[in-house]
Amino acid sequence: MGALRIGCSGWQYRDWRGSLYPPGVPTRRWLEAYAERFNTVEVNSTFYRLPSREAVAQWVKQTPAGFVFAVKASRYLTHVKRLAEISGGVQRFYERIELLVKAQRLGPVLWQLPENFHRDDDRLASALDVLPAGRHTFEFRHASWFVEEVMALLRAHNVALAIGDHPQRPFQTADVTADFVFVRFHHGSRGRGGNYSASELEAWASRLARWRARHDVFAYFNNDWKAYAPRNAAALAALLAQAEPRSARAADRVAAVTKLLQAPRKRYCYGSVELPGAARTRAAEPQSAPTASTLGWRPRPMVDPDSPSTDTPRDGRFGQDPANPAGHARGGCGDADRGRDHRLWGAGVRPGCARRSARGHRDRRRVLRRVRGHRRRRPAV
Repeated sequence: MGALRIGCSGWQYRDWRGSLYPPGVPTRRWLEAYAERFNTVEVNSTFYRLPSREAVAQWVKQTPAGFVFAVKASRYLTHVKRLAEISGGVQRFYERIELLVKAQRLGPVLWQLPENFHRDDDRLASALDVLPAGRHTFEFRHASWFVEEVMALLRAHNVALAIGDHPQRPFQTADVTADFVFVRFHHGSRGRGGNYSASELEAWASRLARWRARHDVFAYFNNDWKAYAPRNAAALAALLAQAEPRSARAADRVAAVTKLLQAPRKRYCYGSVELPGAARTRAAEPQSAPTASTLGWRPRPMVDPDSPSTDTPRDGRFGQDPANPAGHARGGCGDADRGRDHRLWGAGVRPGCARRSARGHRDRRRVLRRVRGHRRRRPAV
């Protein structure tokens, strides 16, 4: 989540006395009182004349650490020179605000072009090439600038497009062309100097919250009449502060899910089926070859037909398995029949279910009598 800075376009307005500034506060301390409420300000006086180094030093002295100044570039560079051969003028401008750079108080530099300045890609490209390192934003006031070629040129230099809501400039777009967003609030839907309604501020709060998810956001109110600017700025900051805990929790959840999805996954499979939970540990262990005991069937050893038989009729079924006296059925045949057949024919013989019929029982008893009778007879001497 990016940084959020909301303030006003300037601070030296007499209409603010009594609302933002207490009546007894002198003019020279207005910036100090302003910095107690906001964390940034847009300096418009630099557009009309270059500030003295002493004035810039007082700006730094009267504001706390972390306070940021967004400075509007000189109109000599934008309205007189119209971005042509401005390298010398840019150097002189930055010499005056050098203390802001050293104190790390300089925010974006606003380059405001006149309304009669039509699109000129070559002149814009040459101006972008001579700009010092730092954050810069351009405010175009003619419709010819709002084309994809100009937006691509701004993106190539990481320069932001100044987003505004001026009612006389409906052609302005909200393209994000840099790693930060710069918004200027002029006078909303109520005309010049008008107060922003609650619904307008809520709509802008939603937009700023979306931009802040991936970019730093700078927002400045220019409707200074009747102290509407500080009131609207404070209201917008309060709306975003209320939504910040929910956005932070949502961002934490998204980060946790992203980390989980990006983590290397281990597949624990048994055969072709993926097992969940604790079954993965069991499936990952070496598996031994299946045996007769693991399959749930224990073959009985072959019994000599001459040995005394333990087969006794039970419930009309011949033979009882000592290992399964209840005779519960397993598979297709009962263990009683299966046990008797194994003792007679061997462990490898497993008769089918049809042997359980009356005819099958009769045939098996007949064979058994013949075998036993054959063993009792003795050959003649």
